[in-house]
Amino acid sequence: MSSKAREQQLPPDSILRNSVDQFTHLYNILLMVRNVGRVVMEAAGEADLTKKTCDALMEARRYKGVWIGSTARGEGEALASAQAGSVDLAAVRLAGDAGDGETLVDVALRTSAPAVVQDVLNDERCSSWGREAVALGVRSAAAVPVKLPGKASAALYVCSGQPDIFDKAEVGALAKVARDLSSGIERLRQRKAMKDSEARYRATLDSMLEGCQIIGSDCRYL
Repeated sequence: MSSKAREQQLPPDSILRNSVDQFTHLYNILLMVRNVGRVVMEAAGEADLTKKTCDALMEARRYKGVWIGSTARGEGEALASAQAGSVDLAAVRLAGDAGDGETLVDVALRTSAPAVVQDVLNDERCSSWGREAVALGVRSAAAVPVKLPGKASAALYVCSGQPDIFDKAEVGALAKVARDLSSGIERLRQRKAMKDSEARYRATLDSMLEGCQIIGSDCRYL
């Protein structure tokens, strides 16, 4: 095949640039998931887990802000809240009327599914607060439920300064992050419960005035 024929088969520059941009986008998303997975495995406690997850998301995706925490919905042990970024997400999250007075986080928790606003200026659900969000540098946002043990409610909430950033791949990655958080929280709470149980058992033995021996089912001393 001649060099001229090969040149004719090459995609236009615009298509090539789009392909490179898409590849970079997907690579950064995978990097975000990998970094959060590492945080989940190495976290020393819940506060450490939520804070480092926020930082990892900010570093990988350059969001305007990231928030992880519990809400007033549900019952049970709350999750240690954390936030990263340049935007006060508490204000945006609470002011964000996503329909019938619900915030984006409320919608995600009610539906047990991700809730997304692709552009606050072109979404009728944001008519009451879109310009306020833009003034804070926010153009799009997404909320993903984080399952906790019991009936407690928690969510991962992120916002971006760019519209239409939360495509299928991005939202899928955030859902994966939320599942990893759930697993990490459950493991940390189980570890804490075991340590507390061991401490109570040790305290009981130490406070006994009489000697104590524990014998197993095989009649051996433990």
